[in-house]
Amino acid sequence: MVQPKIMMVASDGTSDLFGASLASGLQSLNRDVSMFGIGSSHMREAGVRLLYDIRDLDTLGVIQSIKGAHVIRRLIYRISESMERFRPDLLLQVGRPVFNYRLLELAKTKRIPVMYYYTPLSVGDADVKLDRFAKMIDRVAGVTLYETQICQEGGMAADFVGHPLVDLARPDLDRAAARAEFGLTAEKPVVVLWPGKRTVEAKALLPIMLKALGRIRTVLPDVQGAISLADNVEEEIVQRSVAKCGVDVSIIRNSYDLLQLADLAVVTCGSSGLGAALLRTPAIALHRMPSSNYLADKMLSRRQHLAVPNILLNKALIPELVQADCTESALAQEMLRLLQDREARAAMVDSYAELDEQLGEPGSIQRAASMVSETLRRSMSA
Repeated sequence: MVQPKIMMVASDGTSDLFGASLASGLQSLNRDVSMFGIGSSHMREAGVRLLYDIRDLDTLGVIQSIKGAHVIRRLIYRISESMERFRPDLLLQVGRPVFNYRLLELAKTKRIPVMYYYTPLSVGDADVKLDRFAKMIDRVAGVTLYETQICQEGGMAADFVGHPLVDLARPDLDRAAARAEFGLTAEKPVVVLWPGKRTVEAKALLPIMLKALGRIRTVLPDVQGAISLADNVEEEIVQRSVAKCGVDVSIIRNSYDLLQLADLAVVTCGSSGLGAALLRTPAIALHRMPSSNYLADKMLSRRQHLAVPNILLNKALIPELVQADCTESALAQEMLRLLQDREARAAMVDSYAELDEQLGEPGSIQRAASMVSETLRRSMSA
C-alpha cells in the first residue's frame, strides 16, 4: 500500500499550533500518513517532520530585511527540492503565506494539489487578490464563515469547517482554581498581558503594556498583572523587559487558563483577541510595527479594523490601538476606563456572542481533518 504524504507549511506560532492540531486529527483518521514541512515545536510534537523551524525566521527581525530576503530565497529553493524528492500527494498551507505564495505556485507547477487551511482572508487581509489566489488553490477549509463566503464568491471550492480556537481555547481550570495555581489573589483584579506569539511582537509591544500597567497602578494599586508567555518567545527576553520597566508582574507559560481568569486582557490584533472573545474576557487589542516600514503603514491605512473579532463583525467590538495611537498613555487610559466601568465590560462580553455563528460549533479540527483526508484520497486516486 502506498503511504500518503502531506507537505504542511506553517509560518508563525498560531499557524504552527493550528497545524499541529490538524496533524493530530489526520493521524487519528490514518495512522500511516506521512507529514513533513515547515513549522515549529507544536507541529514537531504532533509528528510532523520539520524541514525548517519557523522560529529561525523570527530571529531575522523584519522579514523584509535584506538578510531575511536572502534566507527566504534559499529556503524556497530547499523546499522546492523537497517537493521533487518526496513528491507529496498534497501541499497543505496553514496560515499567512510568509513566502508570498511562492510555494503554492511551485506546487502547482509540479502538479501537486494545494489545500489551504486558515487563509489570510480569515483575518481580513484586504491585499489578497482573489483571481490569483483561486488559480493556486484546489480547496479551502474555511475557519470563519466570512472567509468561506469570500472564497466561494471568488470561485474557489471552499467549505466551512469552523475555527480551531473553538476547540483549542478551552481552559483546564476554573477561574478560582486558576488564580490559586498562578499565585494570584482572588479578591483583586487581574490584567493579563499577551504580547504575541513572536519575539519581534513581544519586543515591540511588551514595554508599552508594562508601562501602561505601571501607570494604572497609580490609580488602582491593587491591580495584579500577569504575562501570558507564548511557546515561541524566550522567557529571558521577557524578563529583561520586565526588569527594565520595573513593573511587578508574573510570567506564566499558559494562555487559556490565564486568559479566562482575567478582568481585562491586553492582546495583539491576531488570534489572541479571538481567544479572549471565546473565553468572554474583556480585551484591548494592540498593533505596532516599525514606522520605517512604509508599505506596512500604507496597508494599515486601508483597513477599517485590525482585531479579528472586529473584522468578522465589521464593527469596533474591542478597542484597537494601532501604530502611532499605540502608546503607553493611550493604553493606560483605555485600561482604566474598562477596569472602572463594569457596564462597558459587560456590554463587550455580551457582544462576543455575535461571533458564534462566524466561528462554528466545536469539532472544527476533526471536520478539517476529514476534509483534508478526503482531498488526499482524491489526489492519490487521480
